[in-house]
Amino acid sequence: MALFATLAFLAACGHVPMASIERLSKVDMLQTDPAAIRIAVAYPDALRVPRQGAKLEFAARVENATNDLVKKTFTLVPDRSESERAELAGLLKPGTRLEIFRLSNRDVQDMRSIQRRLTALKQTKGKAVKGSMDVSLAGCESSTPPAGPIPVSTFIKTAELGEYITLLRNYDIRKVITGPDAVATHDCI
Repeated sequence: MALFATLAFLAACGHVPMASIERLSKVDMLQTDPAAIRIAVAYPDALRVPRQGAKLEFAARVENATNDLVKKTFTLVPDRSESERAELAGLLKPGTRLEIFRLSNRDVQDMRSIQRRLTALKQTKGKAVKGSMDVSLAGCESSTPPAGPIPVSTFIKTAELGEYITLLRNYDIRKVITGPDAVATHDCI
């Protein structure tokens, strides 16, 4: 089912604009409001992110420890808010789709619980407690993509950022789906 499966934002770190890296470094995953996290993806209309195809993995560990304290994967849900879409409306070109994802209400509560537990631990362990977040998207073909590059752009928004920040801009996912590590493509089900 995966066309752009596991297109982890940080896996393509070399393609993240330097200005975005600088702003993202100020987001504290142990303090950010999980209800405000939004992930957006703009991609060709021939593709789809299937139901349960957007994931957020939150992990935390004590520096130099061999095991994670927490490692939890949340399935993101679509955010159909017109106000969120309006912020990125300029990205929509003919033949392009825009989807925005967020944590479910239940997952927001789970994330807050994890954050409270880790914040308490940070009182004793200090800066040795580190949090991280990875986002991955699975995809499928709803029709045959045109020849040539398949550009995908991804964005993140948190309460601290206050706006969408570019993670990837027009990244050609054909680079991910060809070659020795090629992922089989299938029609959307």
